[in-house]
Amino acid sequence: TESLSRGCWTPVSMDLVDADKSSTRLERKADGKVCADVLESLLGLVFLQFDYRAALECADALQLTIPHRYAEARLAFESKRKVGTSSSRLVEVAEAFTGYKPFRLASVAEEALTHPTELSNKSNCASYEKLEWIGDAVLCLAARTWIYKNCPQLELGDMVLLESSLVCNETLAFLSHKCGLPGYMRHGDQSFPARLESYAWSVGELGRGLWGTDPPKSIADIVESLLGAAHVDGGFEAGQRAVYHALKPMFLAVKGATAEELQKYCYHPKRNILSELGCLASVDTLMQESLAQNEPNVRLWAEDAWVSPDSGGSKSVSILRCLDNPILAVSDAVMSSSINRVCAFVLAFLAENKKF
Repeated sequence: TESLSRGCWTPVSMDLVDADKSSTRLERKADGKVCADVLESLLGLVFLQFDYRAALECADALQLTIPHRYAEARLAFESKRKVGTSSSRLVEVAEAFTGYKPFRLASVAEEALTHPTELSNKSNCASYEKLEWIGDAVLCLAARTWIYKNCPQLELGDMVLLESSLVCNETLAFLSHKCGLPGYMRHGDQSFPARLESYAWSVGELGRGLWGTDPPKSIADIVESLLGAAHVDGGFEAGQRAVYHALKPMFLAVKGATAEELQKYCYHPKRNILSELGCLASVDTLMQESLAQNEPNVRLWAEDAWVSPDSGGSKSVSILRCLDNPILAVSDAVMSSSINRVCAFVLAFLAENKKF
């Protein structure tokens, strides 16, 4: 099977023709990326106007090799599955979160909520990793489709930023936390309860929102694994509907918003600042002790005041640079939080000072 990655193939069923004389074939060969872009846009058009199966038929007509023998694939999938004792409660949780019911394979719902560390406890169920991998693709396609249909006012760059914000680790972890999913995750990680409690405290009591926290990745992973479970158990349409059901609060929050409103309230700070400044900007992370040794003159925002770098400090520091020159440094106990905070500060400054 020939690779379908960009630039590695040219559709054999397409000829490059003169726009004014459609019957005249041109001798030159189109750029590989152009061919890939054209094919992707055609498949996207058919998918949006008709449905997934129509897109597969279009792929067949264009002589692309996309497997879609559902019955054989399902039998092969089930034959390799380690089926253990199913938990009716886990099935109920999966059905409530995804809106997909009933699960025909209860073991799929159980697998979606089983962390890899649980396998060390001699669990007879596979971990969620494969379902998460599938769920990632299910989520991205559904999110892109929703944005395309519901946000016509956005340019492509803003659509990309919005998708990134909707499917990133922070957003999925927040959704997982609000829906109570972590309490049903089967795991053998002794550090997990403390990290989950710390995250819940930062979101709740400290009110740090999406970008000022450092959620355990696993609680975002189980959102994708549950969406993947709905796709595996019920097929393509079931997986897409599961995304629309689970992310409905997020979709409603951004529907109809302008690019300016999304930039201010929704976009991920780091992706947003890189979109604004491009290759001019970069974000470095280091420990406060290293900052004091290597760049002692950089002013640092810590907690709620400007301070000088402390050689004995143990917090993470993120520095936003423009053309390698330090613009702002922010410290936080968590590295990801310091990155998001320094980007958010600079974005707020740029919003207030348009001339920059």
